[in-house]
Amino acid sequence: MRSYGIKLFLICLCCILGLSLSIALPASAKEKPILVRVGHQEPPDSQNDHDCHVFSELVYLKSNGRIEVKVFPASLLGKGVSMLEAVQAGSQDITFQISPVIGLVKEARYWDLPYLFEDRDAVTRFVTSPLMKWDQENYLKKNLVLLGYFDLGYRCLSNNLRPVYTPEDLNGMKVRVAAGPTKILIWKSFGASPTPWAYSEAYQALKQGVFDGIDSVMTGYWYSKFYEVQKYLNLTRQVYNPQIMVAGKPFWDRLPEWARPILKEAAQEASHVARYANRQAEANLVAKLAEKGMKVNELTEEGKKLFRQAAQPCYDEYEKLVGKARLQEIVKIAGTKYKDYMK
Repeated sequence: MRSYGIKLFLICLCCILGLSLSIALPASAKEKPILVRVGHQEPPDSQNDHDCHVFSELVYLKSNGRIEVKVFPASLLGKGVSMLEAVQAGSQDITFQISPVIGLVKEARYWDLPYLFEDRDAVTRFVTSPLMKWDQENYLKKNLVLLGYFDLGYRCLSNNLRPVYTPEDLNGMKVRVAAGPTKILIWKSFGASPTPWAYSEAYQALKQGVFDGIDSVMTGYWYSKFYEVQKYLNLTRQVYNPQIMVAGKPFWDRLPEWARPILKEAAQEASHVARYANRQAEANLVAKLAEKGMKVNELTEEGKKLFRQAAQPCYDEYEKLVGKARLQEIVKIAGTKYKDYMK
């Protein structure tokens, strides 16, 4: 049974944020609800799992119970790539992840460009810009429908060797990274020695000294307990990552026409709520990680400048993919003050 408290909270929150909450026509008593399955890899009760449930509640409210979204956490519907392939093939409805998605939709790799998004206001400005039409077309080419960019957070670096304030501090440091050419290039550009490694095996690899450090978002440090095997938490904030909600086009085409805007609107509103709720959650986790014994250090302005300069090869590679004009448009809309590509 749906919680009246959650519904009331969502309605009030949408009103406060100025978001629309459409009310669908009453469902027939004999009408069977449309069941939509959303799969993700995060643990139950994690922040991302919560975000999926907010989406579920909004869909239920907006459709007046005519659509029910069931959330499957912790890879219950499969691992990242297999879930994405199932969504493309039409055997799964929606998935909620990032690395396999931008591995497939290469144009979306701007999410891996270092220091592109200075804060979440810049992210909101970007995902509500006209550029999203081009973005959506790129997903459709891969048999996917982009529903929304939610929030994963800013990636930072932890390690067991030393505090990191400049790229020079990374020389020779062995860093576990997620798979992806840009992710590897980032850390090579910074002077580290990066290696892609399965996330599920990262804790043991850090414990055994296979790697000196790992780049992750704050939820990763907390829920995977990396604070148990890492000493220094360096707030490099080199990349902002969303969680990406995509539907398969086969599933999308099977939906009745009235249902599609409800899912899109609910995803947009839930992603907006997630982006700003997670901002405070991220700060809270930094404090908790410090309480667990991690030594937290911030970059100075000079340190940030050195990291931005070192990141230039990542922009060079992305420019080869989309062209200079498109890259300049992306940088301009993001509004970043790091306009190396505007000269």
